[in-house]
Amino acid sequence: MAIGAAALCALFGPAAVPGSWQQLPGPAAAMGQVMVFNQPRHPVGGPGADTSFIDDGGNSIWQQVADDIILGQDATIGRIKWFGFYGGTFTGSTQPPTTQTMRIRFYDSRPGDGLPGVILFEESIVDPLRIPTGAVIPLPLAPIEQRFEVDLMTPFDMLAGVQYWMEIVQLADINSHYRWEYSLGNQTPYAFLNPNVNDWRRTSTGANVAFELWTVPEPSSVLLVLGALALTLTRLKTRR
Repeated sequence: MAIGAAALCALFGPAAVPGSWQQLPGPAAAMGQVMVFNQPRHPVGGPGADTSFIDDGGNSIWQQVADDIILGQDATIGRIKWFGFYGGTFTGSTQPPTTQTMRIRFYDSRPGDGLPGVILFEESIVDPLRIPTGAVIPLPLAPIEQRFEVDLMTPFDMLAGVQYWMEIVQLADINSHYRWEYSLGNQTPYAFLNPNVNDWRRTSTGANVAFELWTVPEPSSVLLVLGALALTLTRLKTRR
């Protein structure tokens, strides 16, 4: 069954080109939230982004994955959304773990090759919000796509025109194989690091990974919303 643009928007949120700014409609706009970067989902597969998993060959392995970001304007990032799934191509459970910890890092871009350099930010999140979208990734085990969303405990400031890298990995669960979903993205491929390579390198597939970056709501916007809510509640009580 074909799904229209409106339905897709309702399921996965509005689309925007990488590095663009998009003010959201409705409550999100009222709260002053702006999506400042978006690499839309391309649900056909994705690389392992996990510090401990079993590959299709039965080997215990790890892999870090990061993708680069350049914003058009300065922004303070407070919310991150991304897409992924579980399981290998031919082996492993496609079910999400009962509990999990995800680590988010931002790196600078090192001189020379521009790959991930110094860690600028790190935060680990226990059991981030995870919602199955119902979409099936077209792999032999037919894993279900998952949408993740976290609000950072400490927002991260990003400068316009500066290249950053963001890494997301699942931590230390050998029985679960987390994979970050592909995006067609910005034509500058994601980078990876694992025991088979001695340093970060860009993927030869040309793919990116799917995620969104959102700003921290402006305090004035939050106060306006709270004020409007209080006024509405007062009117409702008066009518009673």
